[in-house]
Amino acid sequence: MNLDAQTIRKYFDGVSEKELRRFQDFLATHPLKHTDFKGKPISYICCGKGEKTMLTFSGGHSGPWAIYSSVLGFEEEFRIVVVDFSSCDNLDDFCLCVNHVLGLEGIDRVCVTGQSLTGMFAQAYFRRNMARVEALVLTNTPAPKKDRNKKAALAIFRIFPFFLLKPLLKRSLVRLGKIDAIISPEIEDRLRFRMALLRHDMDREASKKTLLDLIRMLFEFNEKDAAPTENFDRWPGKVLIVTSDDEPYREDVKLLLAIYPNAELYSFPAGGRHAAPLINMEKFQGLIRDFFLNKK
Repeated sequence: MNLDAQTIRKYFDGVSEKELRRFQDFLATHPLKHTDFKGKPISYICCGKGEKTMLTFSGGHSGPWAIYSSVLGFEEEFRIVVVDFSSCDNLDDFCLCVNHVLGLEGIDRVCVTGQSLTGMFAQAYFRRNMARVEALVLTNTPAPKKDRNKKAALAIFRIFPFFLLKPLLKRSLVRLGKIDAIISPEIEDRLRFRMALLRHDMDREASKKTLLDLIRMLFEFNEKDAAPTENFDRWPGKVLIVTSDDEPYREDVKLLLAIYPNAELYSFPAGGRHAAPLINMEKFQGLIRDFFLNKK
């Protein structure tokens, strides 16, 4: 990612100087790594220290840098791997790509986390690699539901010009980030920067192919991963589901608890909606840290 002066003026004008500098420092100190698997170019971040490895994902309309706050918040206590799934077009290959990256880095066991969209990929990886997963945290994420797949929507997406689709996608993501809570200026700066980064990534990183591949994998997730997880009752790990009282995917929590019947549940109070983890970042990161490190 190149944050030149022109890019900063176009996308980050008016954002907090502190947040922008924090992000620039992150880019300078956390370079992307690259590998190739089955002809697919895979980008990822591997950093941090600690006995346990935290695995998460990015892609579709952003790169691994999109979760920089989480990387910065956890890298002192965990080794962190963030794999970009943008080059994948099916879930089995996605999981093989992830394992290829873990093999390159000499990592065997992982604690998996996913939020919103990436929570679906976290579930897909867990289902196919349960023996490698110590613990799973799912935050504000949908459960697999067959009736979510609207094949007509996929057909329309294929034929619709991308330059017309992009503004619609941006608006839907902005709506998802709407909040009702009264927040401090510091948190407002944090949210404003994240929305600026989202607009940048939608323009610079997203393409019709990456988004079509993403939709195909989400359809696959809803179709194939909706059944109860095989052998879950013999898995020795643990699951934490994080939501909020006014989260758009709140209704999916019942389905997630049915899939992971022994899961713990934590809910933020109403007001933050889908952005509750970012608004309550310190509390949220502490929750995950304690869960993965068995401090509860």
